[in-house]
Amino acid sequence: AGMLPTPPPPQNDDDRRRCQHSAFRRRLIDGEWRVDADTRHRAFFNEATSDFLPAAELSRNPALSYWTQTSVGYDEPPIVSAEGVTDAAALEPILPPETWPLAQQRHLYVRAVNEALVRIDILSRKICYRVVPADLVLTVVADAQNPSQPAYLEEARPRRRIVDGVPVQEWTIEVWDVRDPAHPTFRIWGIDRNGERIDATTYYWLDEAGAPSAEYPYSATSRPLMPYCLYHQVVGHHLWQPYRGRELVEGTLTAAALWTMWLMGVRDGAHPQRYIADYDVAGIQAEKGTVRPGQSVVQLNPQTILQLASRKDRPGAVGQWTPTIDPKTSAEAIESFEAGLAQYAGLSPADVQRGSAGQSGYAIVVKRDGLRAMQRRMQPAMLLGDQLMLSKAAMLANAYLGAALPEEPAAYNVRYAPISESAEERKADLEAIAAELAAGLIDEPEAYQRRNPGATREQALDKLIAIALTQRTLASARAQPAPPTATAAAASAGDLPSGVTP
Repeated sequence: AGMLPTPPPPQNDDDRRRCQHSAFRRRLIDGEWRVDADTRHRAFFNEATSDFLPAAELSRNPALSYWTQTSVGYDEPPIVSAEGVTDAAALEPILPPETWPLAQQRHLYVRAVNEALVRIDILSRKICYRVVPADLVLTVVADAQNPSQPAYLEEARPRRRIVDGVPVQEWTIEVWDVRDPAHPTFRIWGIDRNGERIDATTYYWLDEAGAPSAEYPYSATSRPLMPYCLYHQVVGHHLWQPYRGRELVEGTLTAAALWTMWLMGVRDGAHPQRYIADYDVAGIQAEKGTVRPGQSVVQLNPQTILQLASRKDRPGAVGQWTPTIDPKTSAEAIESFEAGLAQYAGLSPADVQRGSAGQSGYAIVVKRDGLRAMQRRMQPAMLLGDQLMLSKAAMLANAYLGAALPEEPAAYNVRYAPISESAEERKADLEAIAAELAAGLIDEPEAYQRRNPGATREQALDKLIAIALTQRTLASARAQPAPPTATAAAASAGDLPSGVTP
């Protein structure tokens, strides 16, 4: 929203709390959580302690680390097919180039906030998609036929208007209502200086001739279309789960406070504390105003000879206390705390390991087995969302672009790319399969199926037979004598050129 103030709040208290918490999670993604960390900073430390602390440390963000590592569903573009569509080019109107790159952003929002939306539009006679964060959706009423999708929706959107010849950005609220299919409504509300809504539909919503339009924007097959698809992290009959996994985001704020305390310890407590008793420093005074009341500080360098004068007839004492913090041990304890947060990101302790410079830039690394398990759990919800998005896009393409695509969500098949194996995983799997083959526990078709999930036994047999035939052909070709060279043929005929010895 640029320099705009915060979006207009929902009118319902439950929606207001939901939007506030979802916005906080999005700030963790966008790196704009300084205020949140400072608030936890003030609550975590008492006032006397906080005076000595540095600013809240934001360089460690366990929540973003887990969300980023586990948002793997669209790292590779899925393969889409549809019933009755034999030409892949026919799907191009509903699969513009930005479809799957935008899906990566939307998937990250779903991992972080549990829900996100995709808005489907026709702009310049093309299907377009737009990711809508959950905190900008002020109010939703569920569709009676599909409780996980909206029939009434309010979205806060920034828009630009011209005031005295100067472009001004302001928040507006789009309202879409298809609860009564015979009388759908669409409104754009502006916000006046008192925070009240004013109808701005005729200012912002114009037809092709530039005149205010009173018609509902999108209809398909004689019924109004709600141009939003609500994606969920888990399948269910719900609209929102805004607080699911709250432990992870709250733990991130706690980790920021702990790392702040660790920095103070490294700065102020990782060295011995020296002291003198019954001695005065001779001939040197600290500069006025540079120390706190009751403190004496002397600035020294390695060339300084410090003169001490005893206050009594007997010598005084000079000593030191041990450091108050072991930076390595303290850091490992905080990292252990961060790793424990993994279970609230949907991972088990076995799925997480400590990172290193050789593995990744993450302090805590999610193993590939953990990512695969996460992907398997997420795919049902991903598929339902993608099928609905594609079906709604098909409805618009059929109604406005002259396409002839299936409009039922179940008609679309989306095949997601699996997470690739590492070299170590591939080697270990091949060795395990070879051991089972040698022990007679599996046969060759079963071994092929293990390495090629989804292949039937018949497909495995056909592939193995083809491989065997190819190997036999190559072996036969290698066993045949090579054809004679031109020199050898001439030598056998006895007519080598002069000076050439066979």
